[in-house]
Amino acid sequence: MKLALIGCGKKKKGEASTPEQMKPLFDTTDTHSERENRYEAEDLYTSRYFALKTAYAKQHCDTRFILSAKHGIIPPAYRLSRYDVRITQSGFEGEGTPNYETVEDWGSHVVATIKNIYEYRNSSRRESLSSIITLAGSPYLSPIRNQLETLPIDINTPFDNTSGIGDQIKWLNNHTDPHWNVEGTQKKLTDSFR
Repeated sequence: MKLALIGCGKKKKGEASTPEQMKPLFDTTDTHSERENRYEAEDLYTSRYFALKTAYAKQHCDTRFILSAKHGIIPPAYRLSRYDVRITQSGFEGEGTPNYETVEDWGSHVVATIKNIYEYRNSSRRESLSSIITLAGSPYLSPIRNQLETLPIDINTPFDNTSGIGDQIKWLNNHTDPHWNVEGTQKKLTDSFR
C-alpha cells in the first residue's frame, strides 16, 4: 500500500479579508452555528496547489492523509473549522494556536501516527504499508524526515529537488494525468481509511 502525506494549504474556505471578520477558531461551546462552519479537511483547503497534490495522491496512491500545522496528521474526511496556523522554517506562525508546544512535538505526533498506521496495516490481514510519498514543503517535512527514514518502508520526497511552490506545481503537472479533473478533487471521500 502506498500512502501520500499532503501538506495543508494556506488558502481556506470561509477566509475573511480582515482579522475583524474572522470567526473564533474552534469555539468550545460547539454551537449549531459552529458545527455548520466545519468542513471535511479535503474541502477546507481551496488552493489549486492543494488540489493538484490531492489529484496526484488520488491517481498514484492507495490512501492519503493531510499534514495540518494545527492538527498534525488528519484523514481527508476529518471535519474541522477554518484556522490560521502554519509551519515555517522558524516555527509556528499565524493567528491561531497550534495543538502542539513546538514543531518538534508536532513532528513526533505525526510520526507516531504513521507508525501506528504501519503497525496496524502490517499486523492485520490488510495490504502492508510499503511506501510513503510526501507532497509537502520543507517546513512540514523537516520535523518528520529523520524519524520517517527509520521506518522499514520506502520514503519518497519528490519536492526535495524543487526550489519552491512554482517548481512543485510544475512537478505535479508533469506527473498528474492532464485529463484528471483537478477541481473535482474536493469531493466527499467514502473510503479514506481503506
